[in-house]
Amino acid sequence: FFRILLLVAFIALIIKAFAIDAFKIPSTSMENTLQPGDFIIANKFAYEISTPRELPIADVPLPQHKFFEMGKPEINDVVIFEFPIGFENDSLRGGSKYVKRIVAGPRDTLEITNGEIFVNSKTIKLPSTFKIPKETEVKDLMKDEIIYPPGAKWNRDSYGPIIIPAKGDTIKIAPENFERWQSV
Repeated sequence: FFRILLLVAFIALIIKAFAIDAFKIPSTSMENTLQPGDFIIANKFAYEISTPRELPIADVPLPQHKFFEMGKPEINDVVIFEFPIGFENDSLRGGSKYVKRIVAGPRDTLEITNGEIFVNSKTIKLPSTFKIPKETEVKDLMKDEIIYPPGAKWNRDSYGPIIIPAKGDTIKIAPENFERWQSV
């Protein structure tokens, strides 16, 4: 019985490391699609097959090696990601997993005007469950100061235009755009 139990635990850890993972939704940011407290299962093979990023349960980082791609993220896909390397010690972002919807891809121009989302100057069709915040709370305004570049005068209803960089793109940094790209 003990050997069978160990074998089942080992197989479960292998599946968690390589194939699927479970997550609990912590906030209302995906409300109408996912509710706080919902549990979801993520397919780790959706876009690529690779070695795990961390040792399951222990959260020990491992060097990652990608074997091959399975597909590309598309508009309206719901994805789970971690903030990029360099934010590990950031109390707001470090170590957290984020569940978000993709609204624009590499080299797309993203703009939000009066709460309407435009990609490459065209309104994008979003699912009926997409949540558009109607009320702004004081705590949201405090977060806005951290999210948006200083001096950009951007908020959740008015953003951009900004071109989403693709891997390998070169962004020329100048005094007039330094603050916009600093966190990136």
